Order: sequence, then C-alpha cells, then structure tokens
Amino acid sequence: MSVYTDPKPLLMTVLDLVEAADADAFPPIRVVIAFGPAISRTGDWYGKSVNPASRVTDEAPPGAVLVDESARDVLDDAEFGWSFHGRRHLKGIRSEVRLYRAMRPVSE
Repeated sequence: MSVYTDPKPLLMTVLDLVEAADADAFPPIRVVIAFGPAISRTGDWYGKSVNPASRVTDEAPPGAVLVDESARDVLDDAEFGWSFHGRRHLKGIRSEVRLYRAMRPVSE
C-alpha cells in the first residue's frame, strides 16, 4: 500500500510499473487506486477508502490498474483512457463499488 496526495502522478507511475513488469516478464501485478481521506496511526492507514481498496485488489485482473469512482472523479477524464469494469459488492462494504480500468493518456 502506498499513500499519495495527488492521484494523477500516482496513476502515471503505476501505469509505468504495470508496463515494466509486463515487459520484463515479471508476474503480472494488480493495482487499485482509491481516493479519500485517511489517517496514519501506529504505522497503518485508516479511512473510508482503505478497506474497499484492499478488497478490490483481490478482484483486480492481473496486469490491470483499477480505479474506484471517487478516484476517477478527481482525475481528468480527457487525459486518461477509461473503461467501466463493473460494480462489485464487497465483503464489509455497505454500498456497491463502481470500478474503472485506467489506461495510458489518450493521445490526439
């Protein structure tokens, strides 16, 4: 788990990481980005977005970068490619979680 205050550079970095792992024949990695307030206590992070992100990681396909709706809302739609990945009901989460697959910035 990593914590960042700006999701845009984070998304670019994890897209690079997924591509590098694929190009170097590493096992495929799964990445999930969630956005929301969190606090650090005794070396761990707590917040509304932390538990759903952990649960979604189990559902993410290898080699994919999944983004929850809150993170997608703060990222510039025109700057990245998106596909709807579906809605999930996750253990311990009351509401359903809408997920999107993030892709490289769309070039003109």
